Amino acid sequence: MKEIDQVKSSKPFFEKIAKIRVKIADLRAKKDEIRNEMAPTNKIINSLKGRIDKVKSEESVFDKDKQLKQYDLTNVRVQIDKVMEKKRDLITKKRQAKEDFYGRMCEYEIQQCLIKDIEWITQTKLMVVEKNERQSKYDQERRERNETRKKLADERKKKDDEYKAKQEERRREQEQKRKEWELQQLE
Repeated sequence: MKEIDQVKSSKPFFEKIAKIRVKIADLRAKKDEIRNEMAPTNKIINSLKGRIDKVKSEESVFDKDKQLKQYDLTNVRVQIDKVMEKKRDLITKKRQAKEDFYGRMCEYEIQQCLIKDIEWITQTKLMVVEKNERQSKYDQERRERNETRKKLADERKKKDDEYKAKQEERRREQEQKRKEWELQQLE
């Protein structure tokens, strides 16, 4: 979903880039038109330069025509400079739009890496918690088994002690009886 949102959010930048490209193409077309229009002007200018040189040498009436042609040439150069400035501005905007787009793409990639790292950490944490739970369960079962063994051992010891006590008591009784019997026999 985030990737789709990223692509959707970058759509305006692609549209801006497309508009800028259209503007650049229009400005290039205008520039080419101006150049084409200048070709005859250049021819005229070159022919006029020749005339001007002749006129300069003769100092004639062509000074006004010369000034008008220079004025036209200056105006054409100013127009070319304006078109070139617009072209530079559009290229700069295009470059900024690209940088913004790629910056956002880098941020997206970093964000995806962080998400993957967080998922990995979460999975690792769950594995550690499960392992600790299993270990504590195993320890609890071992303690219970040890307590059961200890109780059984205590019961056996108690039974053995009771059995030994009974044996000892029987032996004493038998000895007592034997002593009594021997005393009876002696009497």
